[in-house]
Formats: sequence, structure tokens, C-alpha cells
Amino acid sequence: MVWQVELTKGAYKTLSKMEKQDRKAIIAALERMIVEPQLAAIVEEEPLIPKENVVARNVRVGGKWLDLQGVKEEWVTFDNNFIEGDPGFLDPANLNFQLREDSPVYPLGFKRIPVERIGLCMDEYRTFLE
Repeated sequence: MVWQVELTKGAYKTLSKMEKQDRKAIIAALERMIVEPQLAAIVEEEPLIPKENVVARNVRVGGKWLDLQGVKEEWVTFDNNFIEGDPGFLDPANLNFQLREDSPVYPLGFKRIPVERIGLCMDEYRTFLE
């Protein structure tokens, strides 16, 4: 239990620098951990059950997250997800799933993904791309 208190003290210092929606999800998870360590007996209990998972700040278009056999909604925490309507993809027909500037997900706290900085790039060691 002492390690949890020390971890929590350090985590709360870090949380003060984070955005509000991120802090809420992390604080809730920490509070659950302090009350009772959720994974302490997972091997003896039900190791295949996805207990205490958090699905936060995602865009879902169609389908369901709980379509797995035997998964119960109370095992998963859903927080600040966009699940209804058009998220505002640039060109989904051509597999461009970047979000438009006027996307309705941004007011929820989503940040733009810098896709131009993802992947391979040329430099002094990589002189060509295939």
C-alpha cells in the first residue's frame, strides 16, 4: 500500500500540468487503484476478462466496442469518446481519415494528429524512400 501512496503523490504532481479531460480519467483510475488494486489477484480470479479497461478520447464510426463474447459493460470505462454522427474525415472514400478543421471532435478536446510527421522521412542515413 505504501508504494501506491508514493505513486499517487507523484502522479498528482504530474496531473497538475495536464489538460482537464485527461486529468479526470487518470484521477478516476488512480482513485480506483488506491481503494483496491484491481490487478493484484487477476491471475487467481479471471485473467481472460478485460476488467478495468478505459476507452477514452476515440472516434468510432459504425460498429460497437462491446461486441466481444462475454464482455460486460461494467468492466469497461468509456470516457469522452465521439460515437455519434460524422466526425468530419477529409476524404474517407480515398482512405484519408484526417479530420477537417471544422470537425466536431475538436470541441471535445481532441488534438490534431500531425500525420505529416508520421512515417519514414529522408535524412542523411535514408537517402530514398520506396
